[in-house]
Amino acid sequence: MAGLPAAGAVPREPSWLLAPVEGLPGVGPRLAARLHRLGLRRTFDLLLHRPLRYEDRTRLHPLDRLLPGKEVLVQGVVAAARALPGRGRGRGGLQVLLE
Repeated sequence: MAGLPAAGAVPREPSWLLAPVEGLPGVGPRLAARLHRLGLRRTFDLLLHRPLRYEDRTRLHPLDRLLPGKEVLVQGVVAAARALPGRGRGRGGLQVLLE
């Protein structure tokens, strides 16, 4: 991408940080509009953007030690599953029975 410093180089001016997100590879008009709705207009804004929450997907938790309301990663064989109704688009859930 034009304007980016070479790998390992220290830029004299951080102008590439102020570049609009539309100039990044893979960012077209639709993605740019979504980023703008999140307040992400410059490359610098992307660097400061943090996820809403962090989910640890590195540790499996035994099924017999799960606690209600706590989100963890488990592994099992799906014996049954059903969609739960919800209000609005994407508001439902999924109920799964693991063996």
